[in-house]
Amino acid sequence: MATNAAKTHMINLALLKLVGVTSSAQPMLKTDIDDSVFASPTTASGANKDDVMLYCTRYPDCLKRALIDIRPKFARRYADLGLPISITEDKSILYPRADWVYMFDLPSNFLDLIGQTSQGCKTDRIEAEVRTAHSFAHVVKGSDGQAYYCSAAVTGAADNTPITGASYATYWTLFSTDDDDGMDFETGKAYKASQTGRILLSNELSNADGDAAYIEYLAYAQDGVSDKPAYYDQHFIEAFVTLLAESMAPWSTEQGVRQMLIQEYERLARPAALASDSRPDYEPPENPWLDARNV
Repeated sequence: MATNAAKTHMINLALLKLVGVTSSAQPMLKTDIDDSVFASPTTASGANKDDVMLYCTRYPDCLKRALIDIRPKFARRYADLGLPISITEDKSILYPRADWVYMFDLPSNFLDLIGQTSQGCKTDRIEAEVRTAHSFAHVVKGSDGQAYYCSAAVTGAADNTPITGASYATYWTLFSTDDDDGMDFETGKAYKASQTGRILLSNELSNADGDAAYIEYLAYAQDGVSDKPAYYDQHFIEAFVTLLAESMAPWSTEQGVRQMLIQEYERLARPAALASDSRPDYEPPENPWLDARNV
């Protein structure tokens, strides 16, 4: 399995921050960590496997927080969300639609919403909201004037079309006798059953075709662009590794280290990364990162 020198370097930078501020600091890693261990930290092996397991477990959570806090350009994406959806609801929670007109599935690499926008004018901002829906399934119109919910995950195709497809009953169960409760069946769409996930709620269609929502969002997927340090500028690196160092500092001794590092992140590293990402001509502050610990 390939090793990941770039991500191991991020961990070493975080460990370096702990040197001199805690006697429990671990030595820097001399061997690069395998991609398979970043994907599944419990597979770590070797003399320092417990430490590596900790680092690789904390790594994605700290990276996601940095991405959401800073919203760097390299992690931003646009997406046409496709046709609106209709879903079943979990009766134990408030119906997620509320006063919103449309609901949409979000991309599989969706991390956080920057905003709904117009595909024709990306500076437009349209009111929208992301909510979590629990225990829901997709609902579609049947050819018989009734609505059907997805009872087993399936990709829409002729042989599973309700109710003309030969195998439709394997994947679709009657939801209501009114097909207005469902959306048009789409060939090639991945339909889900019994899922919990986030959905976009909106009152406007904003893609070029006028039949879907168009959004700008932050993307995260392991090994995706937002998970590749080669795309990070120095200010984002400094902010990310500061968060990572804080998460790796020991709880049992010298707990003030965590407070110092989070103050460094909030007062210096994060503001510098935000300013750098919004201003191409940004000059870093004169005071070094260690000064933030004494503010």
